[in-house]
Amino acid sequence: MLSWYFARTTGFSFSALFILTFLSIPVLSQAAQVTLTWDPNDPAPDGYSIYLRAEGQAYDYSQPCWTGYGTIATVYGLEENVAYFFVVRAFVGVQESADSIEVKFNNGTSSLIWIEAEDGDLQLPMEIGADPSASAGGYVWVPEGTGSFTYPSVNAGYAEFYFEVPEAGDYIIWGRQISNDSASDSFFVSVDGQEELVWHTKLGGQGVWTWDVVSDRDVDAPRDATNPQVYWLEAGFHTLTIRQGEDGTRLDTIAITNDFNLGVSDLCVKLAADVNSDGVVNILDFAQLRSDYGKNGDPGWIPTDVNSDGYVNILDFAILRNLYGQSGCQ
Repeated sequence: MLSWYFARTTGFSFSALFILTFLSIPVLSQAAQVTLTWDPNDPAPDGYSIYLRAEGQAYDYSQPCWTGYGTIATVYGLEENVAYFFVVRAFVGVQESADSIEVKFNNGTSSLIWIEAEDGDLQLPMEIGADPSASAGGYVWVPEGTGSFTYPSVNAGYAEFYFEVPEAGDYIIWGRQISNDSASDSFFVSVDGQEELVWHTKLGGQGVWTWDVVSDRDVDAPRDATNPQVYWLEAGFHTLTIRQGEDGTRLDTIAITNDFNLGVSDLCVKLAADVNSDGVVNILDFAQLRSDYGKNGDPGWIPTDVNSDGYVNILDFAILRNLYGQSGCQ
């Protein structure tokens, strides 16, 4: 907790913690807004002022970008591709405190890259599994009983993914996964051939798909999103490798993003029966499934093979019926 002191005989003190909590980037205007919140001071001041500066510039303390009485404020009109810094000051009359902790907001383009785990290049014993509750109906895993690894091994199965980022920057990786118990809750993760870290995945319940951020956390550490592994990525193509840790751990969907404010509620999944990928299961998906009825081949190669068993048949119609009318990611 930061303490601010005025040069006055009353010893009136201020304390606040300055926190960046939310941002949004309107697409049409190409300008951003950022909402900032901080702890209230005790005793209460007359109000608070927020100051901003662009990277490489100094604060102009004669021109606050916001002044008010609350402990939450939104600053509008931020230019695209500019790094901004913010501090808050409390005031009584014409006297102000010192600066709060400074926070940075990099107003670049927000990127979110979706990858279906079963679309990767697989090395056995990593294989594709089918589950109607998984995104697009499939996932990857090393089946239970295959064996577990404490350290990365060339004998371990893996899935390798190729992806492109539009601009250089810091990125984090989310995964929708199932970790049924402490014996099936880890993968090894590497980007562009860097040293592999062990990702102790979040336990979400028996058979429950759970979003978790890739983190180099200890096995006994809290398995939340407070300390994600950050990857610096240049604009262009990259490789992500998910390697076998403990058998039985399942991976459904991967989301790679430079938006550190992205939360689980912002992540969604593509419904298995949304075979035309328009975001809703409806008559159009039914028509496409009907036209493919009776086809067979490698599991997952036909979009209408909803349960990824290699056949388009009555089982796929049954899943579509159960999901009919629901919506998900396009």
